Amino acid sequence: MDYRESAPEDACLITTGTTNQSGGSEHEGVEPDDFCIEGLPEGYVYIHHRRIISIMGKGEATPLCGPLRVTRRLSSLNGDAAALVIEFLDRDDTQRTYVAGVDDLIKRGSDVVADLANRGLVLRGTVTQLLKFVRSWEVGAVGSLAKHKGWMHADDQVGYISQSGKALTCSGPGLKPIFTLGGSADVSAARAGSFEGWRNGVAAMANNNPLLMFSIACALTGPLLEIFNLDGTGFNIHGRTSDGKTTILNAAASVSGPPAAIMRWNATPTAFENAARDANDGTLIIDEIPTKNNKAARDLGPVLYMLGNGVARSRSDFSLKSLAPATWRIVLLTSAEASLTEIFATAKLAMPDGLGVRLADIPTKSWAHGAFADIHGYPNAADFADALKAACREHHGHAGERFIRNLINTRQSSPKLKRIQRLFELVLKELTEYLGSRSDTPIESAEQRVIRQFAAVSVAAQLACAWQIVPWSLSSVRPAIAEIACLWLNQRRQHFLAPSEGLLARVKEYFDAHRGEFADFAGGEDFAPGQHSGWHDDETLAISTEVFADQIAHPLPRGVAARLLMDIGVLSVGGEARSLQQRRPQRMDPNRGREYHLSKSHLGLARSG
Repeated sequence: MDYRESAPEDACLITTGTTNQSGGSEHEGVEPDDFCIEGLPEGYVYIHHRRIISIMGKGEATPLCGPLRVTRRLSSLNGDAAALVIEFLDRDDTQRTYVAGVDDLIKRGSDVVADLANRGLVLRGTVTQLLKFVRSWEVGAVGSLAKHKGWMHADDQVGYISQSGKALTCSGPGLKPIFTLGGSADVSAARAGSFEGWRNGVAAMANNNPLLMFSIACALTGPLLEIFNLDGTGFNIHGRTSDGKTTILNAAASVSGPPAAIMRWNATPTAFENAARDANDGTLIIDEIPTKNNKAARDLGPVLYMLGNGVARSRSDFSLKSLAPATWRIVLLTSAEASLTEIFATAKLAMPDGLGVRLADIPTKSWAHGAFADIHGYPNAADFADALKAACREHHGHAGERFIRNLINTRQSSPKLKRIQRLFELVLKELTEYLGSRSDTPIESAEQRVIRQFAAVSVAAQLACAWQIVPWSLSSVRPAIAEIACLWLNQRRQHFLAPSEGLLARVKEYFDAHRGEFADFAGGEDFAPGQHSGWHDDETLAISTEVFADQIAHPLPRGVAARLLMDIGVLSVGGEARSLQQRRPQRMDPNRGREYHLSKSHLGLARSG
């Protein structure tokens, strides 16, 4: 089955128009022409020329704060939370919006006032005076309160709260604006450059690079999980140092924010909980799983289960009343120098069965330039990676919002929503058949769960094409995602063999691919130090220590890999204190380099080589 020759029939049903990019509630700071304050509570006066609100008394007015007004009352969807929208001018006369929970105004009022002051409100009175002033406002305008990040559905309206707290909604008469607790979303911090710069730079450089296309599509997939009724998932991009892993993550991060904001794995479980909650219905990117720290490997399993299951630890408040745990649904994108299976094997830990479908391993060393198939005319992969990372720093934070606004428009229309749901089912069917056709073993139920996630990533890439967010063609993204899924499935099935069987497979694959680098003693060839990776005769395959460590054992320590092969009778023990290595005879190698001797018969190699 050729993935390039077939296409789901509904791919043509994706609409190419974009939603109104200016609609929605953004909470951004703006320069007001005139900040009108009407409906002040009784007993207060705004002195315009002094830019101050004062408390009226029997004598002179007592200054309270800078220009401020309470504009809306908010309530959550299920009515269990309420808030007030506070607008004010900061010290630079820039309008700010702050959403204060009613319970915070009662229980933690001083924290709310401190937060307002930190954001630029001029405060002349006391904390108690300002709280009394805010709570005494009578406002008729209403809105909806979002208690968490991600999708929100209220009064036949669909909204999305971004990780920075920005509310994206459909605008129109009769629709309530949606807000989330806290201060104005710092849109400037999440954005740089322009959308066109990102599309013509980062996204264009991903063309013909399956792993880059996949990572960018992953960064767009989180908002689709709810639409396709999928659980959270994760992908581990793994390879050696300088293979391009971090560059791949930079490209994904640039979709919605700055690459500098990528999280690291040296964090506490609570920090991971908070990050996952903030990334709900989105993508959480974490760089560099520790691969040589046994304690980190022991801690990794519980964290991955928590992130994949989408539920935080249970807690109670000060009165020991149980609190509902935080929940989320995310796409986790991370990197490491080894696959998950190898990380656990190095730490001599048994990998829990469920982790294999919660974090799918994808190798970087699969193309002509490591993680890159096309370096677009750059002299080498390093220069290409440097240019791509520079482009990510210069232009970021635009594509994700455009994608979500188009999704909001789609969710508001039942026919459009059904089209992309049908597209998902068609892509899933096609991808399952394609992967099944490339394997002698039927697709397992656990593997089907991951294939569903790959199908969602493929749909995200196709929608991004149709909505002109990326300069890719539909005919290129589908085979690119299928290629990545194939790499995952092949590696999963190889690594889920016993570790020693995986090593045997790597030995045979390497020898078959590099046979000319081994001196053939049976054929009368002499070993040449510095030119050959080893030698072989009728009985033995000898591999230099360096090649064995880099090409066969990695990322396992070579000693661990050698012992695994010795335990199954493949590796012959050396003569020096039962060393697992052998020294070459001086007549063969004056430096007496070290090598490993493997039995050809146990490897399943013919005696003649």
